[in-house]
Amino acid sequence: MQNAVATYEVPYPTVSEAVSDILKIKEERLEFKTSHKVHGSVLIPLFASFDSADYVRENQKVVLAASVGYYSELNYESLHVSARIGRRDETVERLSKSGLPKAAVRALGGAVCRSEWRSNVETPANSIRHTTFYLLYEDLQDFPLLADELHLRAVSVLTPKSEIERLMTERTGRREQDYLLKIEKRLFDAKGVEFEEGVFKLLCRMGFDVAWENRNPPFDILAASPNGCLVVECTWDTPSVAMARELIDQAQSCRSTENPLVLPVLATNRTSWSDLDKDLLNMELRGEVYFMTRDRLMQALEKLEVESASRTATYLGLFKW
Repeated sequence: MQNAVATYEVPYPTVSEAVSDILKIKEERLEFKTSHKVHGSVLIPLFASFDSADYVRENQKVVLAASVGYYSELNYESLHVSARIGRRDETVERLSKSGLPKAAVRALGGAVCRSEWRSNVETPANSIRHTTFYLLYEDLQDFPLLADELHLRAVSVLTPKSEIERLMTERTGRREQDYLLKIEKRLFDAKGVEFEEGVFKLLCRMGFDVAWENRNPPFDILAASPNGCLVVECTWDTPSVAMARELIDQAQSCRSTENPLVLPVLATNRTSWSDLDKDLLNMELRGEVYFMTRDRLMQALEKLEVESASRTATYLGLFKW
């Protein structure tokens, strides 16, 4: 019965919910007495599964996208996908099962093929609480089987970058602004104090406890964490061995039995790592100093953007009721 529920035209999590929805009977009026004892199993090798699934935004609407991998001798026409979307108001949108499009099938080499499945969604992105994908195999007459199941949480990316930029820049007279595009401009288009501010904000967003030192200190930024600390010097000039050695000495002076890991970091937006002097590269290979060059700053910012979306999705839940 459970298999029939999962492989029905639209998916249901329980037999009682299926009967309730189809026959329009309130679920609390239904009672199914079943035994949970296992009497036996029939194992059928189905070489098919979800590779991935995600939400895609198209014209302000949500599209479900899933990638299915399967054995090349398995008839792709026997594979179908359905989905169940749980809404924040406790209602459900069920997507009828549909086959894998022939045009989306491609061989990956060897005995593996992959196909991309997509389906439009009526539920607004901000109303989706979670989604469950079901991969069904229907080559056995009158007995479809559930081959795989995959779960997604709520849609994390609701507001595009262009709208964030508009919200952050359309008003004047704000006391302070802190958003990723501003950090990006500080990191790559500025020098001096503004570049230091970009690095400071970047480290703050990474989760460090960060102190931005006053003018003419031994170094510019201290970034502390329970896992270790960074002593950071920001420079617009081409990094030199003398700069690196001075920073190494400053990091050493901050080490103690209570703070054993202090890493010297020389940050510059003027050059890439591959363009550094050979002596500097050797210093980094020996673990003496780390160079946060322009290309590495870009990598860090890109990683931060992805993590930021996930982090805000988690903390946004604190403000929902």
